[in-house]
Amino acid sequence: MKIYLSDTGTVFRVSVGVDLTDATYVGIKLKKPSGATLDLEADIEAPATNGIIVYTITNELDQAGTWTLQSSTVFPDGEWSGDSVSFIVYEAYT
Repeated sequence: MKIYLSDTGTVFRVSVGVDLTDATYVGIKLKKPSGATLDLEADIEAPATNGIIVYTITNELDQAGTWTLQSSTVFPDGEWSGDSVSFIVYEAYT
């Protein structure tokens, strides 16, 4: 399924590969085609031991082109970023 400019309700579901039970923050970082970045607080999908974070897009997809997504997790003993993944946001009717 394609993601289109100005879509809302699109859910990003990211496996971070670690137990999130003790996480103090989880989020996703988005890099727009323009290079501008967004840091968005996400939710932990239950059970936290599965290591999955979720974020539902509201109005963030405001540029067509290639975007980059990266997870961010914070624990009492440090902060980590996940692997980067690219996806395309299409103009309407393409």
